[in-house]
Amino acid sequence: MRTRVKPPQILAPTRLSQRYFELDEPDVWLSVVFVTSIAMITMTIGFWWYGLVLTLTLVILLYRTNTTRVYRIPIDGIVNFNIKRKKHVMWDVASGAPPPVPFIVDEIIDDSVSMGLFRIKGTNDAYAVPIIGTGASTTTKNLMEQYRRSKEFAKRLEHLGAGLGISWVYRTSPANPWPTRTFIGSSINPYVFVPEGMVKDSAGNPVIEESNLTPQQRRHMTLHKLAGELQKIDETLPCEVTMALVLTTTGNQKLRRADTVSTRTLRRSPIMRDARRIVRDLREWGVMDAHIATGSEALSFFRSTWDSVGMAGYYDDVQSGVAGAIGSRRHLMAHRIEGYPDHLVVDGNFIGITRVTTQPEMLDPTSFLDGFSLLDDDGHPINGTFAKVGQAVNLRNESRFLGRIIALLRAATDLYMSGRYRTNEAINRDESLEARDRMLGELNYYLQNYNLIWVTVSPSLEAHRDAMVIVEEMMERKGLGPKPVKGAIQQWRALWSATGINLL
Repeated sequence: MRTRVKPPQILAPTRLSQRYFELDEPDVWLSVVFVTSIAMITMTIGFWWYGLVLTLTLVILLYRTNTTRVYRIPIDGIVNFNIKRKKHVMWDVASGAPPPVPFIVDEIIDDSVSMGLFRIKGTNDAYAVPIIGTGASTTTKNLMEQYRRSKEFAKRLEHLGAGLGISWVYRTSPANPWPTRTFIGSSINPYVFVPEGMVKDSAGNPVIEESNLTPQQRRHMTLHKLAGELQKIDETLPCEVTMALVLTTTGNQKLRRADTVSTRTLRRSPIMRDARRIVRDLREWGVMDAHIATGSEALSFFRSTWDSVGMAGYYDDVQSGVAGAIGSRRHLMAHRIEGYPDHLVVDGNFIGITRVTTQPEMLDPTSFLDGFSLLDDDGHPINGTFAKVGQAVNLRNESRFLGRIIALLRAATDLYMSGRYRTNEAINRDESLEARDRMLGELNYYLQNYNLIWVTVSPSLEAHRDAMVIVEEMMERKGLGPKPVKGAIQQWRALWSATGINLL
C-alpha cells in the first residue's frame, strides 16, 4: 500500500528510466534501412518469414535501455576497444582536428541583445538555450510556499509539446576571482594590483628602488599583498554556483538555414518562442533577472561543466575580452582528451560520472540540498554538476509501440513456453510492461522522462578517486541509487548530457 503524503512532500517514481520510443535521427536511418530491406526481400523472394525476422530484429535493436538503444551497445564496445588500442587517446591537438564536441555555440543578436544558443550537431533544426538568473526569492520562503510555487510552475511546463526537453543543471565550479579584484581595484585604489613599487624593467630589476618609494607607493604594495591573501581564500574555499534551466527544441529549420538571421526569423523560431515564455514563467516564479544566457555566459557555462583546472585563466581571458567572443574557441578543449573505463581526462581535468538509478518515493523541495557544495577530506569544495536531463515524450506513440511489444512477447511465450515453468523474474517483467502501458494511458498526452546525472571534476587522479567515494556515500545517504557510468564513449555522452542537452 502506497504511503499517503502531505504537502510539501510529493510522490515520485522510485526507479528512474529513460525508456521511450521517440526516434532520433540515427534511429530513423536504421529503420529506413530495415524497412527497405524487408520490402525488397518480401517482394522479390517472397519469403514472408524473412521479413518477420527482420521486423523482430528491428524492434529489438530499437529498444531503449536506461541509457541507450540496444543497437548502440555493440557499437560502443567497438569504439571503446579502439580508444584503448590508441592508448586511451580520444583526441589530441596534434591531430589537427577540432575537439569532438556534439554541439556548436552560436551567438545571435536580437535588438542589440546577445543570446547564446547551442546548435546540436547531426540534426537540422535542434537548438538549446541555457536560461539563468541572479537568484530565486522562492528559496527564502517556507517549505509550503516553495511547494506551492513549484507546483504552479510545473503545471505551466506540462503543456509544452513533444520534441522539447527541459533540464535543470546545478553547477559548482571554482570561484571567479575577478569580482574580488574589480571590487578592491575600484573601491580602494586602481594601482592595487600593479603597484608602482613592483614594476620591473626588461632585465627584471625594479624601476623604483625600495629606498625611493613614497609612503603612498608602500601603502599600495601593502594593499596588493592583502588583496592577494583575499584571492587565495576566494580561490580555495568558495565555489561559484550556477543553476540553469536548459531548453531544447526542434522545428528551427528557418533559423538553421538562414545565412543571416533577421529579428523576425529569430522571434518566430520555436526555440525563442518557448524560451521567452519560460523566462516569463521563471520571473513570476521568483527568479530575479531571469534571462536567456548571452553568448559569453553560454560559453562560460559550457566551459565550467568540464573544467576546474583552467577556469581561473579562462576568467582572466573573459575579463580581458579574448574569451567572450564565440569565435575565440577558448571554451573548448585545447590539448588532449583521454578516455578510461571509469573516468575521463580532459586537459588535466579528471572527470567521473555517476547516474542515479533510484530515488526515495517521497520528495520535498529540500531533498537534494545536502548534495550541493560537497567538501573533500581537506575541506575544499568538490567541483561538479548535478543535472536532471529531461525529454518530452509522445505517449500515444510509446503506448502503441509498447502494446505491440507486449502482444509479440505473449505470442512467443504461448508458442515456445507452453506447459513449461516460467521464472518469477519473467512474470514480473511482463507485469512491469503491462503496468507501464496502463500508466501511459492514465497520464496526459505528454510525459517528461528524465535521468539524474552527477559529474565530478577534479584536478588530479587522487582527488578524483576521493571525490567519487564522497559523492557515492552522499547519494547512498540520500536514498539515491548511485551507478558509475562505465566506458569511455558512454561517459563522453553522459558528460555532454550534463549540460542539459539530452544525448543519452
